Amino acid sequence: MTRWHSVPTTVVTGLDRPDTTRWFPDGELNLVESALHRWVDEGRGDDLALTWVAEDGTGGRWTFAELLTETGVVAAGLAAAGIGSGDRVGVQVSMRPEAAVAQLALAWVGAIAVPVFSGPVAR
Repeated sequence: MTRWHSVPTTVVTGLDRPDTTRWFPDGELNLVESALHRWVDEGRGDDLALTWVAEDGTGGRWTFAELLTETGVVAAGLAAAGIGSGDRVGVQVSMRPEAAVAQLALAWVGAIAVPVFSGPVAR
């Protein structure tokens, strides 16, 4: 269930021109509330949220509560650095769990994440 701050009354506008299309234009939400806070608030903080395996075979798991904590720490750092709603931030992180944390933290503070991925590195 999506947590809306302001429930939209319109689903989409501007479909006649792709550059003006707006989804839920009169609605307001924060992705992190629906993706993380909701599950912790509903008592499911110990449920698995993210699991990963690295190329070397190591890996790990984060519960919703752990992922929320990690994301909150990064979001607080971003806010302390003056990053907020509407700011655009380039993120260059390899495919690691921290990439998810960075994306979620930017959403938390309302910034626009611009992922930057490089290609495979020759060895």
